[in-house]
Amino acid sequence: ENAIDNVLLGPEKKTFILSEKEKKIIAYHEAGHTIISHLLKDANKPIRVSIIPRGIAALGFSQSENNENKLMTQHQILDQICVLIGGRVAEEIFFPDDVTTGASDDIERLTALAYRYITTFGMGDDIPNFHFDTNKEYGHKTKQRIDDSVQLIIEKSHEKVTDIINKNKKKIVNLAEELLKKETLEGNSLSKILKKK
Repeated sequence: ENAIDNVLLGPEKKTFILSEKEKKIIAYHEAGHTIISHLLKDANKPIRVSIIPRGIAALGFSQSENNENKLMTQHQILDQICVLIGGRVAEEIFFPDDVTTGASDDIERLTALAYRYITTFGMGDDIPNFHFDTNKEYGHKTKQRIDDSVQLIIEKSHEKVTDIINKNKKKIVNLAEELLKKETLEGNSLSKILKKK
């Protein structure tokens, strides 16, 4: 299992020292991803969450089940965007004066996915069923329509996740506090917290 983690996530940073405040922010950030992944119907379900720094940049991680399907639905893509923004939203709610750079990779990934939703998959409401060739030059108005569509997806996802996290604050707190004690949660210890009423 450790060998698999080293390949997939990078080696554990045993000499990497985080302050107590940083650990706490990371715990709430990862709890945000995990709770959204657990609660959204079309998201891949969480199987492990950790605040142990690994690899080049990861200060923590939340791992979900692999989706074996070859096709992805619109709902699955939109839920994946919500899961990715869950960490940032958790920081905004629990640390409003201390939102960090910890979500930069998540934001890069969700923005790229939102652009693919519009330009590659042709799923946008405003520009449906059209593939945009990235090697082709498009006019300013067309580029603006794409950017506006992507921004709208991200804004709607942010609103949806903010509402979910505000309604599940206690669950986030329980998960984050348990992470601060145990550093990694999986299997029964994770599902017990997620399923707790």
